[in-house]
Amino acid sequence: METTKSEQLYLKTIYNLSLKKEYVKSADIARTLNYSRPSVLALLRRLESKGLVLFGEKKRIILTNEGMEIAAIYANRHKILKMAFIGLGASESLAEKEAYNMENHISNEMLEIIDKAFFQKTTNQW
Repeated sequence: METTKSEQLYLKTIYNLSLKKEYVKSADIARTLNYSRPSVLALLRRLESKGLVLFGEKKRIILTNEGMEIAAIYANRHKILKMAFIGLGASESLAEKEAYNMENHISNEMLEIIDKAFFQKTTNQW
């Protein structure tokens, strides 16, 4: 399913918050992203219409299976890039910013090359 960069950011944010908290509410997303609650709700409704999130009881935001898959992919892309940039000597804040800027533009092939080079090193047998 095609998702916009904004939708991916929200899915990733919900995913990351759900790893830290028992449940996620729109106020948590608004606070994390420093966005207004009406803006957050508008995008959450769009994600709901695409079948990527559900609104549970007490306004809890729940990722559907498809939403979880997309969020996990982009969270992993972000993590690989961020950690590679830190490995190259970037500060954590710069690495975070650049990973965010690149995660939607880098091909799967190049991401796999970076992942292997930095995190799946094998011994060279020359």
